[in-house]
Order: sequence, then structure tokens, then C-alpha cells
Amino acid sequence: MVGGRLLIGKTSVWLRVQTKNNFVFQASLTFFPNLHTMGVSNITADFNFIFFADFDRISEEDLNAQLRSLNGKYGLSHFLILESSPKKYNVINFERFELNEFQTILNNTLCDYTYKNIPPKLDKGWIVRIFPKYDMDGKEIQRRPIFHKFINCNNKSTRKLSRSHIELFDKLFHLRDDIGFMSFLNNNKNMLDDFEKVKILAYGTSNKNLLTNLDDDHLVCHRLNIEWVNDK
Repeated sequence: MVGGRLLIGKTSVWLRVQTKNNFVFQASLTFFPNLHTMGVSNITADFNFIFFADFDRISEEDLNAQLRSLNGKYGLSHFLILESSPKKYNVINFERFELNEFQTILNNTLCDYTYKNIPPKLDKGWIVRIFPKYDMDGKEIQRRPIFHKFINCNNKSTRKLSRSHIELFDKLFHLRDDIGFMSFLNNNKNMLDDFEKVKILAYGTSNKNLLTNLDDDHLVCHRLNIEWVNDK
């Protein structure tokens, strides 16, 4: 029996040949993602989900109308908006939802079709990119998302909030410089949960932003310290 793996550029070819009384030939091609990056999962430590949504090629006017609809229909009290590239936005709400509730809200948005239809994985959840995109040689291809605005719809949230996600995004995007965020935070201090970790995942991504996990390893971000450690 002869077998082996051949790497040609970004394509892995698996070959297996067996010769004895018969002849067996097997071959497979694996296309590696041409970019890689890191993002944060929306899963909380006790397996609730905060609201993440990925909007592609949407105008500012349509995005604002979408957020008003989410506030009116589901009572989402606030929105952090990051700009990943022109007319592409990530929307974050720090309120905690059960999985089915989160999916119902996500499915009733104009969110990117691929993003809203990611098969649920309780060890990964949905991801928002927080690092630049790099090619396989380590060259930065796309900048990391930048702060766009924070919308404080209501003074008080009716749901518990994920402390660890708030602290991570605050540290990464300097949310405390925004008056709306500080008003939201001051009015909801007693609504924060007690958890101190969030999941940070490395994943491959194509130019179409299809999430393809490179492996099952993930990192944990410790509260305030932002210390990357292996969680295994």
C-alpha cells in the first residue's frame, strides 16, 4: 500500500494506492482558506448568546431602519456598530438570549444570508472579526474593524448583559470615549452578569467571508487583562 499527502500551493492532495490482489486508487483535494484572522464568539460562559449580526453592502439609512425595527419588535436596547469595510457592518448587542430567541431575531434581519445560516455549534457560536485579515504569508490584507457608532435606544435593559463581552469590546474599541455608551453603562451596572471570559477563535476566511474553522482550538480572553491563553 502506498499513500501520502502532497501540498501544492494552497491545495492539499491526498493519494492512496493499494496493490495486492486488486488495485485501489483514492484521491481528494482540500482547498485551504486564502486568508486567516481571529474573532470573538457570542457565546457566554453559561451558554447564552449575545446578539451578533453581519450586514454586507447595506446603506447607512437601511441599517438604521433595521436597528429601529429590532428595537421596536424585540426590545433590543442598544447597538454597537463596527465597520469592517465600506458598507459592511457588524452589529453587537450585549443582552443575553437563549439560542432559539437569538436565532429568531437574527433570521428576521437583513443580515448576510451565509452568516444567519451558520449551523449552530455550541463550542463556537457566531463570530465577529476583531483582528485584521492576513494571507498565508502573514501579510495584512484587510484592516481590523473600526468603531462606527454606539446607539443607546433605551436607558434601561430588561435583560441581563454579558460583562465579559462589554469589557472586551470596550478595551479593543475604546467605547468609554463615547457618551452614549457611558450613559448605557451607567444605567445598567446592576444588569451585568458575573462571568469573566469570552472565546476568541482563529479561523480561515475566503474573500467572500465564508467562515471555515482551521481547527478546533480556541483562545480565551481573560477579563480586562486580554491575555491570550490556550484553553485546552
